[in-house]
Amino acid sequence: MLRSGNRKRGLDVEREIIRLLSDELNLIRFPAPNYQLGSSRALSKATDDEGVDIVFTRNAPSVLRDLNIQIKRNTLITKGVKIDLEPLLRIGDMSKPVLINKLYQKQGKANKHVGTFVTINIHDYVELLKQATGVTAVPEQLSSQPNITQTKTRTKRR
Repeated sequence: MLRSGNRKRGLDVEREIIRLLSDELNLIRFPAPNYQLGSSRALSKATDDEGVDIVFTRNAPSVLRDLNIQIKRNTLITKGVKIDLEPLLRIGDMSKPVLINKLYQKQGKANKHVGTFVTINIHDYVELLKQATGVTAVPEQLSSQPNITQTKTRTKRR
């Protein structure tokens, strides 16, 4: 019974993140016609078996198509925050793996939401930033050592 409760809570977070991405990025979610994202459980058993929870289809903007998102819902038992990166490593062979952790803290019998965090490989993050900002390459003059001239300044000691 405990497993099914944990599974349900995990699937609820998955649906919540799909809804958030759909609303914030103005995307059409499955099962609507021409959908752009959905749960891998509904769209691709092979992808679901790989550990990916959210899939972007060919109808989604190109910057999103390579993202492979896994969702985790964790309840913190101690005061320290520990995020398990093993799921990210498991889907690391795929292009642009992303791990989303929704964290809760025990408060009596209830759980208080303390934050939702995204973990991504730094190279994929930089690539996404380049695509979002339209940067295609670092200009030649900026890629070499900067030419810095420093003038000596004196500060008063008190």
